[in-house]
This record gives sequence, C-alpha cells and structure tokens, in this order.
Amino acid sequence: LHHIHHRSPTMPWYELPGHFRRNRRAVLEANGNFYYRGYGEVARRYLLRPVFRPVHPQW
Repeated sequence: LHHIHHRSPTMPWYELPGHFRRNRRAVLEANGNFYYRGYGEVARRYLLRPVFRPVHPQW
C-alpha cells in the first residue's frame, strides 16, 4: 500500500486496499515484489535483528 500511496498520492487512503487487490500483480512487479502481510511480519523479521549495520566513518 505504501508503494501505491507514493505512485498515486491523491488516491484516498480507503481506496488503497481495493486498488491493491485489483492490481496486485502490476503493483508487485512495479515495486520489486516487496510485500509484507502486516506489521506482525515486519516485527518478527526485524524486531530483534538489525536490518543493516551502519559503519561509522571514523571507526
């Protein structure tokens, strides 16, 4: 839904889920198949593990 929001910023928020359901294949192709089922999935994947380890330029 975030991808759709950025592609169509004037689309009302309540239309985003329906738009995704109707255009799922095209949306996933456009955003590189980036998809999470919800915040629970994001939390399970990344809550206790860092997404990346930044390197400080002076270390």
